[in-house]
Amino acid sequence: MIKLFRTNDPYRLVLLTIALIVGRVVIFAIPLAEVTRPDLDFAGAISDGLLNGVDKEVGPLYMLLWQLVDLTNGIWLSALLAGVFVLINTVLISDLFIRNNALKDNTYIPGLFYILLTLASKSSLLLSPQLVGMTFLLLALGFLLDHIKFRGSEENILSTGVTIGLAALFFIPYAVFWSIVILIYIFYSSTLSRRYFLMSFGFLLPIIVVFTYFLYSDKHVEFLTHIWSSITNIGFKPQALTMGKVVVLPLVFSLWGALTSFSGARMTNHQIYVQRIMTWLLFFALFVGTFYLVKGGIIHYEFLSLPMAYFLSKNVLGFNKKWKSEALVWLVLLNGIVFLFI
Repeated sequence: MIKLFRTNDPYRLVLLTIALIVGRVVIFAIPLAEVTRPDLDFAGAISDGLLNGVDKEVGPLYMLLWQLVDLTNGIWLSALLAGVFVLINTVLISDLFIRNNALKDNTYIPGLFYILLTLASKSSLLLSPQLVGMTFLLLALGFLLDHIKFRGSEENILSTGVTIGLAALFFIPYAVFWSIVILIYIFYSSTLSRRYFLMSFGFLLPIIVVFTYFLYSDKHVEFLTHIWSSITNIGFKPQALTMGKVVVLPLVFSLWGALTSFSGARMTNHQIYVQRIMTWLLFFALFVGTFYLVKGGIIHYEFLSLPMAYFLSKNVLGFNKKWKSEALVWLVLLNGIVFLFI
């Protein structure tokens, strides 16, 4: 399987699409997955204070999107759109690492691992706020890495903030990633201090635009309360440890890959930067995943899949024996299948 995706050939995206379709068809064909349809009422939520029957972590843009999807009153459109967003994220991840020469070889293996990792997450089987918000976080990470590599312009900094803000409007707890991105810019970009304020303004800009709608509807207090309660709903959740069993196997290999290559031997400066950024994101996602929990899964599993896909790919490319690489891929696949149905 590794040989099919190791070559730097855009047509490998076709193979990734086929793998995604086959995996999802098989999952939905087996009733054990118990995939259920979310129950969100955008209009009711707005009229009753934005908290009526809606998980408080769900952002207003996702509620609007779901209202449009719900017009069909069918689960299959939701499943189809979820597959589309997983594919978009797969393309973004593949392009992100190839454009930055992040690994020893320019390869589509990270995209393969991302697809395999999403199989273990029920929130990625149907259209979910985590999944849609992840798309915008990947765009933000792309702007960030471009700035570090090419010393990008102020528009690049602004775009980073705007895309994080949009991610938060789909899945509100994603707003906490603003803090880690600021730290990454401080440590690795050597950019001007005023640009941190520019990025913060970009982050707030889409939130302010949505706020004006609620202000016009005289629901601005409920909107701000909804946002604030979602971000501050933090505290150790013992359930996170139980739910964390889903990612134990790929996480162990990811941590091993992060620790064993920490020195950055035989890597370019930018590859070292990418590896350190992925390490930051790995531990930050683990931290917030332990202290934030939502109904149905680990809150930041989708984003945790990004650094895990990077370090799993690093392991695969670093193995001297082919059978070890193949075994790791199949272990991640089996891990996802097992925990999806138990």
